[in-house]
Amino acid sequence: MIIKKVNPCQYEELESISRFLHNVDYDSNPDDQYWYEVACYGSGIDDLWQTDAMQKIIPDLQSGKARLAICYLREVAFGHDDHVVMQSKIGKDAVEKYNIDPKLIYYFYNSIPNHLRDLFTYPVNVIPVPYFEIDFVHRYNLGLDICTDTETVSKKPQRTFLDMNGKPDKYMRLRHVVHLWNKRLIDNGIINLLRTDEDIRRFPDKNDYYDIVKDIINEKDWKKFCEWWPQTFDEADVEQNYGKHYSGYPFDKKLFLDTFMSVVSETHSGAHNCNPEFFITEKIVRAIGNCHPFVVLSTPNYLSELKLLGYKTFEPYINESYDSEEGTELRMVKAIDSVKQVCDKGVPIECINVALHNQQNLINRYNDTMRMLEGIFND
Repeated sequence: MIIKKVNPCQYEELESISRFLHNVDYDSNPDDQYWYEVACYGSGIDDLWQTDAMQKIIPDLQSGKARLAICYLREVAFGHDDHVVMQSKIGKDAVEKYNIDPKLIYYFYNSIPNHLRDLFTYPVNVIPVPYFEIDFVHRYNLGLDICTDTETVSKKPQRTFLDMNGKPDKYMRLRHVVHLWNKRLIDNGIINLLRTDEDIRRFPDKNDYYDIVKDIINEKDWKKFCEWWPQTFDEADVEQNYGKHYSGYPFDKKLFLDTFMSVVSETHSGAHNCNPEFFITEKIVRAIGNCHPFVVLSTPNYLSELKLLGYKTFEPYINESYDSEEGTELRMVKAIDSVKQVCDKGVPIECINVALHNQQNLINRYNDTMRMLEGIFND
């Protein structure tokens, strides 16, 4: 298949759908029908069609020689983001301003954004793509080292849980680790609270975070917590060869082999100004892909939504009543209580069978998605 990258502002490789496809030719000059691909945020642009790059592709779209793929894959398409609203009008403007057949316009989103009304003015194609799930398996196919079923069954973990975190100021991130501290669970886990350069600019000193958690930890204990904080595994535990990790990729699968389960603090929590939508990211997928049971800190009914995708969760072996709790803080506390129960009683062997099912479901979802995408682009 022949795909031409269109760069009206900045082509974002990780947003593109074509990087997942097989046998893509980016260089040929096509005689038959081919694709243009726009993979950008478009922040600060009022109308992508007014850019030189988009103007150049109009004749081939008008003639039906080419189709257009518009990719916005790694985030939820929020209606309050100007660049998302602008993108959602590309198909509408293609029809009304340039007489382009709407059936030649394809949007690839993380999920279908029914709230973007301009998107559905004309019968453009809106294709939901489980980005982080297919991204994980795609990376595995390219050589990412993950835990196999044999390794999972025979492993002998050193600690109960793995808890990988970046951006500590997000509501559930630092707070849930403080709750683990208060319940004296820190030594049961491999935990990090990695600060990015942006975090360091906003919070030059770790004591600056205290306002976020001062309602759940006193100043004396906070000072002790801050003394422990630099000893999380991204800087320490060198003798175990973990090296320096953050909460995405790459990672050392030894982290998963040395722990029984994951505590996952997802991107969305629904607290304060944090988004309330169900949203799967690499955080939960990384645990699923490495055959880890999990407790998830996220939006209400996250586990219920996950099960609709063919995954299984760990009730009754892990208490998952926290999932239906509407209050963010109480949901988090209940989830940490579930972690404590596992630390006290151990992870039942039945959880491993569920985790193995989930890894296979992840691979199946990748295969199903790829068949769907290859069918679209080879049609």
